Amino acid sequence: MMATADADTRSTFSYIWAIENFSELTYIDLKSPKFVLKTIGDTVLYLKIDEYFGFSCRIQTNAISEETSDDIDFEFSFLGADGSPLISKTSSEPRLFLNLMNRAAFLERWAQFIPNNTLTVQCRMWLREREIPTDVCYARTRLKTFTRSFIWAIENFSALHSSAAEYFRNVTPDERKVYPLKPVTDKGPFLALVLYLKQNSEFEDVYVRFLLEKGRGYAFSYDLSVLDANGKVIVSKVERHRIQYGFTILPFSPLISKNKLIANKNLFLPNDTLVLRCSFEVCTGVISNEIEFFTPNVSWVVEEEKVI
Repeated sequence: MMATADADTRSTFSYIWAIENFSELTYIDLKSPKFVLKTIGDTVLYLKIDEYFGFSCRIQTNAISEETSDDIDFEFSFLGADGSPLISKTSSEPRLFLNLMNRAAFLERWAQFIPNNTLTVQCRMWLREREIPTDVCYARTRLKTFTRSFIWAIENFSALHSSAAEYFRNVTPDERKVYPLKPVTDKGPFLALVLYLKQNSEFEDVYVRFLLEKGRGYAFSYDLSVLDANGKVIVSKVERHRIQYGFTILPFSPLISKNKLIANKNLFLPNDTLVLRCSFEVCTGVISNEIEFFTPNVSWVVEEEKVI
C-alpha cells in the first residue's frame, strides 16, 4: 500500500455512498448501486463494504476476472457530518481492496462516523497513465432494519435439568426454556431464544441460542446480558451473523456458569429467577438502493430489486 502524492492535484472520480438506518448492532455486508465510469471503459462496477476482517471496502465487478486493475490508484474514506474524511486509506495495488479499521475502533468513534444513523463511504479513483475528467456520483442505500429489546425472566431456574447432549438439536424439551419472538415481518422469519444448561467434565454452563427459520440472507445481531437483582449487568455477550440458509441456529459461547450464579444466588438469582436482557436487530435487506446524482461520464446500472 502507498499514498499517492499528487492525488489531490489530479482529476478525480468520486463515488459518495450514504448508507442509512444504522445502529450499533448493524452487521455490515452491503453492495452499492452499480455504475459504469465511461472514461475507464464499459465495465459495470460497484462498491462493497463488509466486516469479515474489520471494515473492508472494495471495488468489484460482476466478472471475477475483471476484479483487478494495474493502472488505477484509489482511496476509500469514511466521511463525517460535514463531508470531510474522518479516516482515509489510499492504494495502488492491483486488487481494489482496503481494510479501513477494526470494529472496536469504529465503535469508539461511533458518533463521528454515524451522524443521523448514516454511514457515508467515499471512493476516489485516478488513472496513472492519463487524465480523466473530474466526475462524481452520489448513491444512497436505505436499510430495512428492525430493532427490539426485551427482558426474559426464567423462573424456577434451579429446576432446569442439565443436558449432556453434544449437539444443540439433541437437547430434550425438559432440558431447555424457549422464548418465542414475534416475527419482524409478516412473512417471517420464525425467531426464538432457547436457553439450556450444558454439562461438561467439571462445570455446568448456561447457553442461549438464537433460533432463526427461513433466514434468506438476513443479517442478525444481538446483545444478551444477565442482570442481577438490582438490574446491574453481570455479564454481556454480543454476536453478529450473516444468515444464508433456510434454517439456522446462531451459535453463542457460554453465557455464564451455573456455579457463579449459585454462589451468589440472592443477588444473581432472586426468587430462583434468572433475568436476561436482550437487544437484537434484523436487517432483511434494503428499502431502496439508488444513485441520486451523477455527472455525464457516469451511468447508473439499474437492477430490479429482489422482494424480501
